[in-house]
Amino acid sequence: MKRCFVAVDLSSADRELLSRWRLKAPEEKGVKWVESENLHVTLKFLGGIPEERLDAAIQAVEKAALCAAAFRVRFSGAGAFPDFRRPSVFWTGAAEGSEDLKRLAEIVEDEFLKAGFDREERVWVPHLTLARAKESRVRETTRFFESFPPPDFFLRVSEIALLESVLSSAGPHYIKCATFSLRSSFA
Repeated sequence: MKRCFVAVDLSSADRELLSRWRLKAPEEKGVKWVESENLHVTLKFLGGIPEERLDAAIQAVEKAALCAAAFRVRFSGAGAFPDFRRPSVFWTGAAEGSEDLKRLAEIVEDEFLKAGFDREERVWVPHLTLARAKESRVRETTRFFESFPPPDFFLRVSEIALLESVLSSAGPHYIKCATFSLRSSFA
């Protein structure tokens, strides 16, 4: 079984911008920040898939890429799932261009459904995960996100990738299985 997901990667400049912002964050027990090299926007989480289904997953990503044109999305503000009173995930949300990002996620979902994969039952919210709370009371981090939200930035969405998540005691490591370019927005 391979633990896989479909995602949009961040540029090195976007990673650097968020890393500099994170330097101001408090170190708080019970908070695990996403490593800079692991920052991405998840379009679809597949979970464990049998190795013999990997080709079907790659083909679904390729077909989705052929159906979508490149675009830009602005990330702005801060949020938490389920909310700031009981945070388990801290994030920054898609603002301008969020409808394009939602449409891309729908295209990915449709192509995976056609390929025989299960539909995601949860409502997809366009966001970028920045940290996870292992405990429900992470007040310093919550105050930081509320008072000093991540900087706004524009992400150019020009390709999507199927990634494998390899879990270890040091945290997840992501391996790209395949990457496909979206159509040029100028075509």
